[in-house]
Amino acid sequence: MSHRAGKPRCATPPARAARRFQVGSADALAGDLAALQAALGDFHRTHYVARRMQLWLQGPQSLEALGELAARFAAGLAAGEAPPPAPPLRRASSLHCSWRSPASPRCGAAR
Repeated sequence: MSHRAGKPRCATPPARAARRFQVGSADALAGDLAALQAALGDFHRTHYVARRMQLWLQGPQSLEALGELAARFAAGLAAGEAPPPAPPLRRASSLHCSWRSPASPRCGAAR
């Protein structure tokens, strides 16, 4: 995994389900394609549900018209379970991640 690709995963709180999924190379994903597709489908069905989403509408339409648009486009979403409470925010220092630019000086190196 490249230096940049590792950052988002490390920055994701461990309790978040999305932490298990990340972008990978063809080599990393070259395995059981059916199992990968099933896992992604399960993730989508679990997390892309109405109770886990917020919809904000803004436009020249009346509130009634915006409400009708929202109802029409959200009708196809599964209701799903209520989302769990958000995990508490953590300081970056508690993530135990160390990111260094290849150009940054090493400890003890002459400047």
